[in-house]
Amino acid sequence: MTRTDEKVRYLPESKPETLTPLSAASGVENVLRILEGRWKLVILFHLFGGKVLRFSDLERAIPAIS
Repeated sequence: MTRTDEKVRYLPESKPETLTPLSAASGVENVLRILEGRWKLVILFHLFGGKVLRFSDLERAIPAIS
């Protein structure tokens, strides 16, 4: 049996990304470019509901979406 406790190491923590109003606006613009069509506002409504949603959770939350 091989021992892995000495081989496995944790990666050092990265520095937190500093957000500025410009970088946040850039991120929002990118998302709005990706989300197109008539479902954009419905998707954003569910995403800003306060909890993290996976894609499948979002599909279940909006049953009529194609």
